[in-house]
Amino acid sequence: MGIVARPLLIALLLAAVVSPALAKPPVTKGSKVETVPAHSDLDDLASDSASLRASVSRVAQKMAAAQQPGPATPIPKPDPVRAAKADHTVRITNMSGVVQRNYPLRFARPFICGEIAHYPQLLVNGVAAPTQADVKNRCPDGSAKFAVISAVIPSLPANGNVVLNFQDQPNGNNTVITAADLLAQFPDFDAVIRISGAAVGAKTSVSARQMLADGACKPWTSGPVAQTMICADRSATRAYDIGSDQWRSLHPEFVVTFWPATKQVFVRYVGEIGNTQALEAFTYNLELTAGKANPQSVYKQTGIQHSIATRWTRTAWLGGTPEQKINIDHNIGYLVDTNFLPNYDRSLKIPESVLADAYRTWGMAGRKIGDAGL
Repeated sequence: MGIVARPLLIALLLAAVVSPALAKPPVTKGSKVETVPAHSDLDDLASDSASLRASVSRVAQKMAAAQQPGPATPIPKPDPVRAAKADHTVRITNMSGVVQRNYPLRFARPFICGEIAHYPQLLVNGVAAPTQADVKNRCPDGSAKFAVISAVIPSLPANGNVVLNFQDQPNGNNTVITAADLLAQFPDFDAVIRISGAAVGAKTSVSARQMLADGACKPWTSGPVAQTMICADRSATRAYDIGSDQWRSLHPEFVVTFWPATKQVFVRYVGEIGNTQALEAFTYNLELTAGKANPQSVYKQTGIQHSIATRWTRTAWLGGTPEQKINIDHNIGYLVDTNFLPNYDRSLKIPESVLADAYRTWGMAGRKIGDAGL
């Protein structure tokens, strides 16, 4: 029997020897206290002896059970490895081998609450750069939570990189450029969705420039660096919808970003059949063009079998396509710290062979409208 267990058993035995009568408190009658006398007859002693034996038996059983090995306590699994709080940087690497000047850069960014009180501004290698910040969500304390960042990077060194940091600025440089000013600053801007085929009705095309002139485009981001306009008519009129008959089931949209400093325009073309009051599948040929004076075909496909409740999208640049061999390291550690991404185990490393195989598979996949893709 253990050193600690033996005194404990002795104490329990001594407590059991004491007559239950001695353990009773005095009985109070009014203000007079009367003591209850202890029992001393043989019947009471026999009863106390029986109680003692029962108590000893119960204690022995409990101590024996305590010495039996039980199931092992499971060891809790550690949480995924969480690195120390990451610094708030973004790294831009130019892999093209050629210096890139006045590079139009746009990306979305979550922030830790309280870090950016008003609007974020970029520091390019420590130097403040003109930054347009369209804050889309704010934290309960009013600080920036999620923003779309736009800037023109003065220079990206050949096979080198620049590091972006963030600081607070009092405003987001969000003065809206009017539709009339955009049309004047970009006189050769236009983007057209055109369909043809036996099943196509009388109206066959829609122009983004015409929609802008008609007032059918609304700003999603605004400012002198990069203003994005969403051109669409989702009213009951559906003035720009086209199709095979009077239902005009194909709904066109344009998402157009104007870069005044570089005279470039990024266009996203969208075609969808999603209006529940005009759902109708049909087959058509498609051509997308960019430019006004001398429109250039940027995408063509024949025999598109467009099903209901689906959409396609394609993109193009006017005024020159920016260099594509630019890598952006968004700093996963910081994105985790903002809770934008789950706390995945960042100690795991994906082999380069796995990445190369995934890229090879993507390169061989069909990417025409209606293809299965991956």
